[in-house]
Amino acid sequence: MNSVNSICIILGSGFSKPAGLPLAKEIDAFFTRNNVETLLKFSSGEWKWWDFANDAYRNNGRLNSDYIPYGYILNELVSAFIKANKEFISYETFYQFVIDGIKSKDFVQAIYQKAFDKSKEEDVIDKDERFYEDNTYAFRYPDASEIYNMINYLIDDLLYWRKSFDEFESFYFPFLSYIIPFTEVNVITLNHDFLLEALFENNGIEYTDGFSNEKSPLQSEDKINIKYFCGKFDSKFSIIKLHGSIDVYKYIVSQQEGSMLYPTGEYIYFKTHDYYEKQKPVRVNPETGEIVQDFHWNITPQFITGTRKEELIANDKMYACLYSEFEKRIHSSETLLIIGYSFGDEHVNNQIRSALTYENLKKVINVNPFDKFPYNSDRISILNINTLEEISCENY
Repeated sequence: MNSVNSICIILGSGFSKPAGLPLAKEIDAFFTRNNVETLLKFSSGEWKWWDFANDAYRNNGRLNSDYIPYGYILNELVSAFIKANKEFISYETFYQFVIDGIKSKDFVQAIYQKAFDKSKEEDVIDKDERFYEDNTYAFRYPDASEIYNMINYLIDDLLYWRKSFDEFESFYFPFLSYIIPFTEVNVITLNHDFLLEALFENNGIEYTDGFSNEKSPLQSEDKINIKYFCGKFDSKFSIIKLHGSIDVYKYIVSQQEGSMLYPTGEYIYFKTHDYYEKQKPVRVNPETGEIVQDFHWNITPQFITGTRKEELIANDKMYACLYSEFEKRIHSSETLLIIGYSFGDEHVNNQIRSALTYENLKKVINVNPFDKFPYNSDRISILNINTLEEISCENY
């Protein structure tokens, strides 16, 4: 890989903040409040926050009987986490606590029972109401997989920008102007949102992200190829989403015999913003187009969070590939630009420290008003600045 005039960019959550996307502490606040009657559950299996829903979503998300029970269940999960840690440390640590906890049947049953008892104490669900059994069904039949789906979807729902694109796009012009002249641009984003892709597309910047619809093994019901992860990065601009994305889903490859499916252990990651492509993709023979699997489940956004990212990366084909690309590209770049990253992920920090020892790297620019670049080098120019606008003020 040619290192001449190449740049590696690491993006943290601070990069997306101007678009109205939340920082970690702002995500924490949604989980630590009283969440009884703040959740919406849809027939598709998706969950959303009441806060951001329009009237139609608010109506449809309350046509079921789960939204109140799971508000109590979420409250009890948070209470158990705080009891174990004496404080709500962070939503990522909470996420790991929940994922580890739901592996235990006793843990799950205890959470559901405490939630049920609390609902009885507060008398939110009318005992004399003729649908009482239906409205309390979720309490009485614990479902660990539903907790997993709920937590993932609720994090997902927080990571859409709600501002008009016109309100914030100009903020990113200095960033785009700075990176466009480089001959090779490798963006390593730790964010799950797709703001960067939207910025590139809106400004006519072509990029590769490891996904392609060429010879895709997945198709929509209309026989349109769906983008799947093939590990292809072959353009000037590459986006490597090291921790995944809220528009990525996992197709469980199975041997289909009639109406029965037998998982093979293989899986395909695919990317879509289309509701029907997400819900009803079919697996085909990419050479012949023949349908070989017509049922899909596990329709939950696939991104890495929690405190065991390194373990997840090492044991997943896509994430292992993305991390390998990150390692290769940070070591081949002359310039390292870091924006809005708080240096909290050790597997990322390891590669930064390693890159400092390579002769290729000549310059580090850290854009962050709160966290200065934590490493020193006598050989490399290191610059700490506060805003993206400062990138265009000097000829770095």
